[in-house]
Amino acid sequence: MFKPIHIIGIAMFFILSLFSFVFSQESMTITTYYPSPYGSYNELTTTGNTYLATTSGNVGIGTTTPGQKLEVNGRIRMDLWSADGNIVVYKNASGDIGVQSSDVRMKKNITKIENPLDVVLALNGIKFNWVNEPDNAQKKLGVIAQDVQKVLPEAVFTSKNEKGEEYLGVHYEKLPVVIIEAVKAQQQEIQALKQEVDRLSKKVYSSKE
Repeated sequence: MFKPIHIIGIAMFFILSLFSFVFSQESMTITTYYPSPYGSYNELTTTGNTYLATTSGNVGIGTTTPGQKLEVNGRIRMDLWSADGNIVVYKNASGDIGVQSSDVRMKKNITKIENPLDVVLALNGIKFNWVNEPDNAQKKLGVIAQDVQKVLPEAVFTSKNEKGEEYLGVHYEKLPVVIIEAVKAQQQEIQALKQEVDRLSKKVYSSKE
């Protein structure tokens, strides 16, 4: 009859032999069941070259060298988007996602928007369908990015698809800023015309006396 220590020794020998075989094949599959076995893994590689790795406390999906606390090399898909928040997130040039502040203490080189009315007049609001949608799908509302780029390049960004093809996009949340200034400019013109009409009206009235 084997003593418990003998059984443990045999088990360890079997495990070491198995690991030696696995590593000689340069491939290993690990199946775990939460909450055991206990331990930590520096890198887990699944089929299809999909990585889940940690580096210096950072976690990467699809990359073994994450540069942020969570870095995903590829698209992120969410099945549920809840409209219960009031904060918009943005992506910077490095691909990091964060909150954009509008506090004046974080801004410099502040200038007025030049010729805002001309900018608005150069844009056209359109209804459209995406090319991958059926013709009878509900139409979307928007503008043409190429039109915006000509008069307001600050509101245009570029992105690439899986094939590396580059496309233009529009920061729609920035367009109301131009509209605010355009309305003010238009109101100044209306006020100037009103004053001119009042002046001419008084002139005509005086000539009749």
